[in-house]
Amino acid sequence: MLSIKVIYTLLQASDNLSLGDGAPSRITETVTLQTLLDFIHSTTCLRDVIVHRQPPSAPPDSIPDSLPDDIQAFLATRLRLPVPHIDTLWKALRVVIWTEGDLVVGDVLPRFQDDVGERFKLAGHMLYPPVHVCDQQFCPEPTFLRHKDAPVKVYLFTMDRGVCEAWSTHLYCYCVLPYQLSP
Repeated sequence: MLSIKVIYTLLQASDNLSLGDGAPSRITETVTLQTLLDFIHSTTCLRDVIVHRQPPSAPPDSIPDSLPDDIQAFLATRLRLPVPHIDTLWKALRVVIWTEGDLVVGDVLPRFQDDVGERFKLAGHMLYPPVHVCDQQFCPEPTFLRHKDAPVKVYLFTMDRGVCEAWSTHLYCYCVLPYQLSP
C-alpha cells in the first residue's frame, strides 16, 4: 500500500546516494512534500512518454532505470529542482511510481498548459495509439513502436473539464506501418 511513510523510507535510503559530485543527496532535507507529490503525479501521468522515449533496445514492459534527458529537464524546470535531484527522486521512487502511481494521481491531471509544457511539448493529456508493439501480422520483426515525428498540439473537448490542451503522438514500426489516432 502506498503511503507517505513508504515514500519517506525510500527517500531516506536515497539520502546517501551521490548527486554526481561525490556529496550525498540529502534529498529529504531539500524537497518539500508538495514537490514530492507533484513529482509523483507528473511522472505517473507521463509514463507513456517515458516509455516511448527510451532507447530502442529497452524492453517496453520494464521500469526504466533513468528518465529521458528531456523529461528530466522538464521536471527540473517545472518543480524548480536541479536535474540531479530529479534523477535521485526517480531512482528512489521509480518502482512506486510505475506500479502504484495511479493511487496518487486518481482522476486529477497535472496542469502543464503553460510555457514550460509548450516548450517540452507535454500536457496532462498525452494521446498515444493503444498499442506499444507492432501488431501487423506480416511484420518481419514486431518491435516496440517509436516516434514518427514531433507531437502535434490538439484540443480535447471533455464533459467534466471542458476544453483541454493535449499532444497527439504518431508512432511507427520499422516495417513502416504508422500508428496514430484519427484526427
